[in-house]
Amino acid sequence: MYLHIGNGVVAAEKDILGLFDLDNLTSSEEGAAFLRAAEKEGDLENIGGDFDLPKSVIVTSSGGKTHAYLSPVTTLTLLKRNRETGDDIF
Repeated sequence: MYLHIGNGVVAAEKDILGLFDLDNLTSSEEGAAFLRAAEKEGDLENIGGDFDLPKSVIVTSSGGKTHAYLSPVTTLTLLKRNRETGDDIF
C-alpha cells in the first residue's frame, strides 16, 4: 500500500521508517543533525514547496538509500491516513 504524504507525493508504506513532527525533531541536537546531513547529501526534499510550511518529516528507505521528506501534512493526519488503508504500520 501507499501513503499520500502531501502535494501529490506518495510513499510505499513498506519503505517508511518513521513519521516525525518537525518541531519535536528539530528540538533535539540529534534530530537537527540528521536533517542537516540529509540536506547536505541531497536526501532531503521539501514537498510543500515555497508556500506550505513543513509540519512533519517522513523518513523512507529503499534500495539501501535513506530519503527524508518535509511535508506540510501533520503527523496526526498521516497516521489517520495510514489507519484508513487498513495497514497499521505505526
